Amino acid sequence: MDSARTRALCLIVNKIDDMVHDATLGTTDFQASLHVWLEGYGRKVEAVIAGLLARGFTVYLASDHGHVEARGFGQPSEGLTVDTRGRRARIYSDRHAAANVQQGFSQTLTWSEDGLLPDDLWVLMPRGRNAFAIFNEIVVTHGGATLDEVVVPLVTITQTSEVWQTSEVS
Repeated sequence: MDSARTRALCLIVNKIDDMVHDATLGTTDFQASLHVWLEGYGRKVEAVIAGLLARGFTVYLASDHGHVEARGFGQPSEGLTVDTRGRRARIYSDRHAAANVQQGFSQTLTWSEDGLLPDDLWVLMPRGRNAFAIFNEIVVTHGGATLDEVVVPLVTITQTSEVWQTSEVS
């Protein structure tokens, strides 16, 4: 970062995403963990941003897609017919396997054949704030079809004089 030839720099901090996946007591657990992390590391992140701005960089701050607190409504036991097992999405390469699971989980929707996914994939997703998890278990997770999970925030930070300017784009 000290090189005058540096024109772009990408820094990735995965800790917040790890906290989301480790939150076993719901959103309150995640928020408490985030508060502790920000107390310990927030100033360091601010110092890195300030150093980059002082060197004339524009800083773009983005995140992974969001997360939700969801309630378990059961877990399919489809064996080898599922390609990927997630709490908010399960991926199948067999249309009939996805349809069979959906029969037992009526509060789901199938995403397929829309021009975005490959033609040989079917994704089964819980509706609303449900999750493929133990019945009534509260989980914090992502990967579904809620606004929180599909919007990727992007913030641009620039410095003019001694003031930071930010603009948000969603």
